[in-house]
Amino acid sequence: MSKIAVVDLLFNWPPDGGARTDIKEISSRLARTHELRMFVPDLLFHFPRGRVLGELGFPVVKIPFTPLSFNFIQAAHRFRLAVDEFCPDHLFIADGWFLKPYIVNALRKYHPVVRLYAHESLCFNFHGTFMRKGRQCAIRWLRSGIATQLLCVECGLTAMRGKCNAHFIQEFFASLAFSPTYKMVMRSSLRNARAVIVYNSFIRDMIDDCARDVRIIPSGVDHVRFFYQQFPRGDIKKILMVGRVSDWTKGFPLLQQVCRELWRKRKDFRLIVTVDGEQRYGEPFIETRAWMPQEKLPSLYAEADLCVFPSLWQEPQGIAPLEAMSCGRPVVVTRVGGLQCLVEDGVQGFVVPPGDANALKQAVSRLLDDQALRERMGRAARERVEERYTWDIIYDRYYAHLFE
Repeated sequence: MSKIAVVDLLFNWPPDGGARTDIKEISSRLARTHELRMFVPDLLFHFPRGRVLGELGFPVVKIPFTPLSFNFIQAAHRFRLAVDEFCPDHLFIADGWFLKPYIVNALRKYHPVVRLYAHESLCFNFHGTFMRKGRQCAIRWLRSGIATQLLCVECGLTAMRGKCNAHFIQEFFASLAFSPTYKMVMRSSLRNARAVIVYNSFIRDMIDDCARDVRIIPSGVDHVRFFYQQFPRGDIKKILMVGRVSDWTKGFPLLQQVCRELWRKRKDFRLIVTVDGEQRYGEPFIETRAWMPQEKLPSLYAEADLCVFPSLWQEPQGIAPLEAMSCGRPVVVTRVGGLQCLVEDGVQGFVVPPGDANALKQAVSRLLDDQALRERMGRAARERVEERYTWDIIYDRYYAHLFE
């Protein structure tokens, strides 16, 4: 039995997203055979850092911060003291934003395994979307000069303006991410990692000149909770998009346009979308659902005949498509990031170019028109999950021996 410390700067439970689910599932399995403690900041500043409700299967150590003390000096110092007191054999540093490289460097003596669930500090745009002026951005500031880095800083500040992102802005300035020296901090953190876990080749290719060992490890899904479900019967087919439809990088405006064009020719479908708050759309084909907790999501997938994930940005992977596949639903995804790795085009669903309305319309139309195709792809989707993406498979295949 080893002592394992897990550091996560964003952890909260119940989860606000797939990243939290991922680290909880892996940590709870590590805790079955190791002594594991998770270390998190206790800072409820416009984001639920450190809010933990319910039993996780391992203890959580909360380190108190205020918005002023949550900076590159104090965060590195306090996490080092807390982890040193535990004196782990292994260290796993999971999610974080701009302060994360300082934590890695402060704890480098433990030769940490570092996870980049998303793009984190690799892009200064809001939550690292690698989008600029409505298009995918080809700039890689980590490999560029100061002028390019400052251009990325300007892009990030512009993206933050006008949004309710006080927590993101606070960390941006508290980490000195705008400084030319931040690139050295980021590159050294990658060099100080024993291994870096990423979720797709897009992220790997950006950091492979800095890190010694970069491993692509997928996320998983609870295949018991998200069980195979029979398709609904009826003349009206349901298209489901689960995600932040208010975030244009998720591609909802494109799907809305496609459905609007289909509606002119046919009235045999509805588009179900999940929304925060009271958003309403004037389209007769759109049905909204309130944001649902994990335990209620299977019932939402049971309503659907097909699920669409039309992201424009380089999604790290996405757990929602796996949930849909686990429930036996065919999926339409875009050829970005880790999304494209989940689906074999024409087997479990379709993979289309991002932003291509015509290709998206053709894929959706084919599935709407052919019930046998939907059912065949749905069964294949469930089989792919059972073969590759259950949490036990992910743990046994990738994590069980990583901390021995």
